[in-house]
Amino acid sequence: QLALTELYGNDAMSYNDLSWYLGALQTHNPGSYVAMDVDSSTNQFERVFVGFGACILGFKYCRPMIFLDGTHLKGRPGVLMGATAKNGNQGIILY
Repeated sequence: QLALTELYGNDAMSYNDLSWYLGALQTHNPGSYVAMDVDSSTNQFERVFVGFGACILGFKYCRPMIFLDGTHLKGRPGVLMGATAKNGNQGIILY
């Protein structure tokens, strides 16, 4: 337990840091979207979604076709999601 605490930190402290980070993100990064889900019956953290304002504006110029993929995280429960779209040059990259 001591080794896990040393590697990953205290769970309660990490949750407080996450709440602080999300608040600072909304304050200092205009246009960002933040959603955090907490189970109301147990008051436990469930998930968080962060959409940075610059990324949201950048998606306005992407093609409407977006590919989504996800992978399970190793060592901790959770899923890392990724979104990919074709560029305006028909996907052709010149070196």
